[in-house]
Amino acid sequence: MAAPLLGCGDQSQGRVAFEEPSESAQLEQPEEALDPAVQAVIEKRLKAVQRNPSTSNAHRSLGLAYQANGAWVRAINAFRKALELDSTDHATRLHLGACLALAGGDREALEQLEIVVKAMPNGAAGLYRLGVGYLKVGRFQEARGHFLTVRNLLPSNPHGHLGLGQVELEEGNPQAALVHLEKARNTGKGNEFVDFALGQCLADLGRDGEALPLLSQGADAARPTLADSLSREMGRYGVSRAALLSRASNLHQEGDPAGAKSILEQLQKSYPRDLVVLNNLSAAYMAINRQEDALLTLDVVLEINPEQHSAWFNVSSIHFDRAMIARAESPQTARDHLIKALAAADKAVRHGGHLARMHTMRGKVLMLMNSHSEAVAELGESIRLGTTNEDVYLNSSQLLIALKRNTEAFELLLGAMQKHPDWAEVRFRCMPFFVSGKDAINARRLLAELIIIVPDDTRIENLRNLLNQRGL
Repeated sequence: MAAPLLGCGDQSQGRVAFEEPSESAQLEQPEEALDPAVQAVIEKRLKAVQRNPSTSNAHRSLGLAYQANGAWVRAINAFRKALELDSTDHATRLHLGACLALAGGDREALEQLEIVVKAMPNGAAGLYRLGVGYLKVGRFQEARGHFLTVRNLLPSNPHGHLGLGQVELEEGNPQAALVHLEKARNTGKGNEFVDFALGQCLADLGRDGEALPLLSQGADAARPTLADSLSREMGRYGVSRAALLSRASNLHQEGDPAGAKSILEQLQKSYPRDLVVLNNLSAAYMAINRQEDALLTLDVVLEINPEQHSAWFNVSSIHFDRAMIARAESPQTARDHLIKALAAADKAVRHGGHLARMHTMRGKVLMLMNSHSEAVAELGESIRLGTTNEDVYLNSSQLLIALKRNTEAFELLLGAMQKHPDWAEVRFRCMPFFVSGKDAINARRLLAELIIIVPDDTRIENLRNLLNQRGL
């Protein structure tokens, strides 16, 4: 009888590759540098400028169209013209500052963003961009002040804590940085830039096992930006591959995988063998339960590159989920899917064994196949590599208890509590060990921690009554 599994639905969403700006910071560039799809969008905006050359909004929209497709220098020229016509348009000035920074003009970018923040002191987008600018040039105290304001304006948003964490890292305070970066990660919806910053912090603290997976996955991720009053308009103009991938990624992270799917399907027509497009399209299909379409897309990925570990991970995940659904009514069907899931997980580990989640996937399959000892070893490798998935610890401890390795289970849970002060479930799982050992001090301490972490959990009162009944 297989032990019940926790967190069985985690799936790879692939990684959108954001390209570095390729245009140099010079005033003139040849028109042929723009691909045809981008040029078609630009032509419409140019005609609007020709119709209304003295209207700042026309030049602003042209600048947004250039910016949306990575043509930073062209965008700068258009934004300058818009500001010549209306110097009070600080929304345009914000985008001018952003493009100057991307094109390498850090000094002027700061000057323009300072004007924006002075005019709009509570504008979070401007404050954040200026904070990033100060961080980039080493003005850490000023950066800290701006990130603090962003955090206070948007407490449930990752940007303020991300910036504060990076300031602390730059000033050599990784322990202080860790507090902010973990908060950023909790609210950042899986943003890989946030993960990468957290990985840098963990590495500075000597926690290399936990740092490695975060650093390897987020090395080329783009810094998250805050939306401003022009973001929606700019989004309409993005038709380059990088712009469309970015928009699809944002939609996916914001809970709209169907919207991401539509964009990625259009991209696939132009880039039928692009691995980044295909991986993200398969993730979108998985998120809307179109698993057959996901498998067909992943087949193309693996035909192009048989060593794509994230694709093997997703194949395994799909068959694992199908096995979970089928096991009650059709054990043989479930078994067939588990065999496929294990074969794919084997290849995921073979080609991506440096990543904790590959071992997590294989461990879950082995657990469902009742190969408990092998599952413990695989989940243990995930833990060694620094997984931040609480379910891995819970499943591993449950298997160890089933194998009558209670001391190992207890030590595993204790280690998880020490590493992750916000994890509630490992604390609930630890409580029976303290109760059975009549350890009143640690039992009461654990109860106090749970009251802080999950004050509304209905199990709290039951634990309090249990401790009173046992005289602890």
